[in-house]
Amino acid sequence: MKQIVRLINNAQAIDITDSIYKYNGISVPRVTHIINKCTSNESLINWANSMGFKHINCNDIRDKAAMIGSICHENIDMFSNNNSHQINDDAPKQSIYAYNSFLNWFNQISTNNIVKILMHEKPLVCKWFGGTIDALYEINGKKWIVDYKTSNSVRMNYLLQVAAYRYMLEQMGINIDGGTIILKLSKTNIGWEEY
Repeated sequence: MKQIVRLINNAQAIDITDSIYKYNGISVPRVTHIINKCTSNESLINWANSMGFKHINCNDIRDKAAMIGSICHENIDMFSNNNSHQINDDAPKQSIYAYNSFLNWFNQISTNNIVKILMHEKPLVCKWFGGTIDALYEINGKKWIVDYKTSNSVRMNYLLQVAAYRYMLEQMGINIDGGTIILKLSKTNIGWEEY
């Protein structure tokens, strides 16, 4: 809760000219934008610096990673809409691994549990900020926020992001009685980790 209070306090100092989120007609910032302004990016700066020393353009790596994540998310969205398991064969191998990692996770939780997808890729908004939740699941009658990540590590920003989604859902009267899951999907083999 302390993190959410910090986000709210910092929300007023964020430039919202490009905001797509509106609360009662008033633009509010993206929760990820607030989090990025409130947290240290020192590890990313150090990584970018190390890439520069190796004469590697860190923007190319960042853009490729974003594309891999986007393709994986699009396929999870198609699966959530119509239970489709189709992924384009010419998609990057990392996207295929990440999507198949999701399918592996979903099949495992569905084997011995009653699983319903209540929301996926749903924009949420409150008075202070907005964001788009990856998924809200009901597993054995309890609600769980699931945020899919294809990054190599789980950062504090991700924890704050799901805390903000939980806050917005609870403001809407949706009680998260199961919890939150950051689902790190492997891009190099079929595997996943829950945080």
